[in-house]
Amino acid sequence: MVKKLTCFLVLILVTMTIVSAATEIHVKTLPLRRVGVLILDPNQVYSLIDSHYTNSDAEGKAIVTYEGLVNSINIRVRVSEEVSGESRVVLDETFGPFDVGQRINLNVFAGNMSDSVGEEVVEENVTSNETIANISENVIDNETISNETNKSGFLSGFSISMNKEKIFKIGYYILGIAVLGAAIFFGFKYGRKFIKKDIAYDYKPLASKEISKELELTEKKLQEAQVEINKLKNKEKIEVIEKKIEQDKLELDKLKSGKI
Repeated sequence: MVKKLTCFLVLILVTMTIVSAATEIHVKTLPLRRVGVLILDPNQVYSLIDSHYTNSDAEGKAIVTYEGLVNSINIRVRVSEEVSGESRVVLDETFGPFDVGQRINLNVFAGNMSDSVGEEVVEENVTSNETIANISENVIDNETISNETNKSGFLSGFSISMNKEKIFKIGYYILGIAVLGAAIFFGFKYGRKFIKKDIAYDYKPLASKEISKELELTEKKLQEAQVEINKLKNKEKIEVIEKKIEQDKLELDKLKSGKI
């Protein structure tokens, strides 16, 4: 019975310890930013125990609660913002070690990183709020100036690029006209040599004497051709007669020999 009671009391103490280990982490930083609170093991180089992500409100406040079994923790705060659709970390700081089960206050600003434990005084809150407001105004002004600078830079760059495009287009037009003119010039100058002439362009009219001479030469050539044709015809006839004579001689020889 005593052992059961002792175990019961130990369980109650453990449960109370776990419940009392809840740690509130209050972060003050830039307003309307993404805040990541990473719980680290202080006895390791980098050992992540837990992580919480939230957004800071208009006053730059973000609150997360850690409930764990460890007695001591380090806290790493990462503040990021959206730039051109991408998340970019603007503040990153590690604090600690801290004992769990209490309120931890963290100020995360550029050039002003501090921490404290316990409830904050109202006057400190007012001062902190004024500081946050001033920083917010500076951030907004810087963002406005940056946007205006980017816009002006974009417009100037766009105008410069447009001017370059116009210059390139004019240059291309001038170059094209020059190439076309050169092609036309060399085409007229040297193209005639490569054009095939018709034989009719070389024809020259003949005089009457030249015509008679041409006719006589042509008639003479025709007569010579006719003689050659006749010779060929006579040659064929002679060959036929010679073949006939040879056959007759053969028949005569056969009669004489009595073979027929």
